[in-house]
Formats: sequence, C-alpha cells, structure tokens
Amino acid sequence: MEALPFDVVLYTSVLSVGELTLGIHKASQEHKEKLWQRTQEMLARFKDILKVTRQVADKYGDIVAQVSPGQHIGQND
Repeated sequence: MEALPFDVVLYTSVLSVGELTLGIHKASQEHKEKLWQRTQEMLARFKDILKVTRQVADKYGDIVAQVSPGQHIGQND
C-alpha cells in the first residue's frame, strides 16, 4: 500500500477486517501488540468498510447456489 498515492480512496470489507482480527487473536502473545498496531495503521488508510446490504447478501446466495454438488469454495469467498 505504500506505493499508492495518498489521494487514492480505498475501501475494505467486513470480512477482510474480520480475518485480520482473527489473525491477531491466533498470533502468539509476543506478536499480538505489534500486529494490532500494524493492522490499525493499515486500516487507517481505508475510507470506510463496505456495508453488507440486502443486494450483497442476495448476490452471495446466487453465487453459492451455482456451486456444483461436491465442489467446495471457502466460506468467505
């Protein structure tokens, strides 16, 4: 992200923030504080977290419904 100009508007998703937070919780005690600080610094570059709207939820259902039986996709994919 350092290569991006500061006038670029960035957004992230609730899932991305959740995955980062999960990673911090799973880290060893000695690394948690540093990871927390680095994550906060990175997230400060984002303008906002994208909202999960009804339209987004419906699209998710449409995509998952198209997955063939026996085919697996990640829960957050």
